[in-house]
Formats: sequence, structure tokens, C-alpha cells
Amino acid sequence: RVMLTRVLPRRLVRACAAARGPRRRFSSSYYDSQSGQHVQRVDGLLFHELSLTDSPSVGRSQLSQSSVGARLSSFELPLGAFSNEAMVGLPTAYARLTEQEHTLEAVGRCAELGVGASLSLQVGLGLAADAAITKVIRFAEAAAESGAGGVPIRVCLLDALGHSSPGRVELVCAKLADAGVAVLTLGAAGGQESDVDGMEELVEALILADVVGAPMQDRVGLRAPASGAAAERLCARAMELGVRRFDTHISGGEDGPPNPARLAAIAQGLGLKVAL
Repeated sequence: RVMLTRVLPRRLVRACAAARGPRRRFSSSYYDSQSGQHVQRVDGLLFHELSLTDSPSVGRSQLSQSSVGARLSSFELPLGAFSNEAMVGLPTAYARLTEQEHTLEAVGRCAELGVGASLSLQVGLGLAADAAITKVIRFAEAAAESGAGGVPIRVCLLDALGHSSPGRVELVCAKLADAGVAVLTLGAAGGQESDVDGMEELVEALILADVVGAPMQDRVGLRAPASGAAAERLCARAMELGVRRFDTHISGGEDGPPNPARLAAIAQGLGLKVAL
């Protein structure tokens, strides 16, 4: 693979986006140059629930009390909340790992449980932030090399939206993708306004980034900073741009992203469907 740049200049990204128009349809497959095969994509939007508590059995109870369970593709809980109980009838599960759990032992436990690994990371600036990013990249690479590559890894970049250096965010995402991270969720630092224009530029640049394996369009997700009209506008525009993954919060409170029902309604209004 010959690569002149990791990410395209932002002016060129905007020009390409303007020429292409709104991105509303998802191609059904892509060519994986690593395997030499065409890979089928999931057709529709994917919702990831953040608010379930205690254990998968409690989560099953919460989901059964409303219709949102049918709209969720995955959920996460702390690693210690999982046991060896069967999770039949539940969406795909992820273990939320603390910084101290970024170890091969934790990945091995996830493999035993049959769950993915969910990590959070600050893009930040400076040497301390660089060290934290490097640690997560090495974690993902080590997970793949250890034979636990079947454990999908999600990383939420908590301060990606509104970051003072979008180019840094793009580069970090590209490095994480090359390391094997399956889902890259764009979050906003606490109190950060929902900047639709900034999100649009960042998403357009990421989708065009050249990475190993699955294309960025299949990996990029969004965690809206809070519920409300501004957050819903952010989510709607992201859907138009081709973002397929959205974090949700069943209660839909002010301190969490919109609930699955609201996201499904937004998608329906745009003529998009939710993957079940």
C-alpha cells in the first residue's frame, strides 16, 4: 500500500464533500485488501447502550421492560459485572475496562466471557496524553498478537469533538484503526457545545482516511454530549454523513446521549433503518 498522506488536507476534504453531496446511503460491501475478499457490511445503524448497570441479568430485565432492546446492537458493563452466565437474547456485550485493566489478562477474561472490550481515552495534548494513547495502541496490537483477536475493541475518544487540534484527532484515530480497534467513538469533553460544523469536518476527514482493514466508515461512531435538540441535530447530521454507530442512554437524561427510541425516530425521518 502506497500512502502519500495519512489524512487529506481539510480544505480538500470539504471540497470533496461539497462535490459529493449528502452521504445518505451505505454500500453493502467493501473490498478488504488484506484478505483479498469482498466483505459484507451490516445494513443499517448500530446503537450501543451505556447505562445498563450491575450485571447482564439486570440488563436483560431493563431491556425487557421497554421496546428499546430490539433497537440495540450492543451494550457495556464493567468487567467485574460479568459472570459465566449465558447471555442468550441480549445484544452484543462489551466489558468497560478501566485504565488499570488495559492488560492481556483482561483481554483473556473478555475472550473467556465472549464479550468485547470497551476503553475510553483522552486525545489531549502533550507527553502525558501521547503516553496514554501509545498504551492503548499497544494494548490493541498485543490483543491481536496474543490470539485474542476475536475480542472486538471499542475506544471512545472522550474529547474528540471540539478538540483544539482536529488533525491530531484524525491521526490518533488512524493509528488506533491500524492497531485493530474495531469501533472509534467520537465524544465531547464535559460542557462542550454540540458543534455540528466541527463534527462534520472531522467525520468527513476520518471517512476518507486510509487505514488497514475495515474502512473508517464502518468504525466511526458518535457519542452526543447530552440529550436535547442540539444533540439530536448533531446525530442527524452524522447519520447523513454516513456515521453508522451511535452511543445511547436508555433514560435519555441531560447527562447522556439521546435514548434509542429518539435515535431510531431521527433515522426514520432521514429514510434510514436501524440494524436489529
